[in-house]
Amino acid sequence: MATHSILILENEALIALDLEATIKDAGFHDVTVVTSCADCFEYLERRTPSLALLDLYLNDGDCTEVAHVLAFRNVPFIVCTGSARSEAGEVFKGRPWLAKPWTPDDALDAINKALVVNASGSTPPVTSAVQHVF
Repeated sequence: MATHSILILENEALIALDLEATIKDAGFHDVTVVTSCADCFEYLERRTPSLALLDLYLNDGDCTEVAHVLAFRNVPFIVCTGSARSEAGEVFKGRPWLAKPWTPDDALDAINKALVVNASGSTPPVTSAVQHVF
């Protein structure tokens, strides 16, 4: 599992720390937490993660544009949010959804499934509505 890089986009510190600890305890060592879209875009200028877990809203706004960039790069992502599905844009449709509160087992199950699906080449379709180009 150490070969996978996981990006967590979460603006609530306790949730981010708990999720990061859960993921690291499961054997994933390359885990990065960002709390804003701006920090995420800075990360994405340097790297492309194996998987992302994102809340719909971060400290500086919604994650729709981030989700488009991840989809464009064929990075699987899991929506981890307390928001309703009806608040999510088209890019979030068909993505795994973890409603807050979730259990550590729920999160790890979703992560493992997403990594397996991505390894098989069965990722959701790429969207063409990308404003950031990296």
